[in-house]
Amino acid sequence: AVIGIVLLLYLFVSLYGIFTQKTKVEQAKKNLENIIGIMEDLNENQIKDYIIESPKDWDVLFFSIGNQAPVSCGGMNCLCFCDGDNKEDCDEEGGVCKIIEKKIIFDTKEENHISLDEIPQKIFLTKINNEITISDVGE
Repeated sequence: AVIGIVLLLYLFVSLYGIFTQKTKVEQAKKNLENIIGIMEDLNENQIKDYIIESPKDWDVLFFSIGNQAPVSCGGMNCLCFCDGDNKEDCDEEGGVCKIIEKKIIFDTKEENHISLDEIPQKIFLTKINNEITISDVGE
């Protein structure tokens, strides 16, 4: 009976871990879709803000053409939500990436990425001279 209880506990913990990881990936996908939608709708010289509420402890990164990037970026400009230390393997480590046509400039506290260690995290998207800037430092 004790072995059965231990096995059930192990199974529960394993399933919970799988479910929460899947939930974080879904949260990252939704945020990525929302951010890209805002970028596409921005008018010249317009600023819009967006609040990222999850997934906690992930990072938002931009990989530009020619730089080492996740495989799913295919050598193109790519915006990613990544979990884990090896950002170039973001898509293989459960992260989410999407190819985008425009180059993004990151004006952030941390070089070229936004850390989601503290959430909610407010970001600002600006379009100037047809370039998109993402900032986490305010307007």
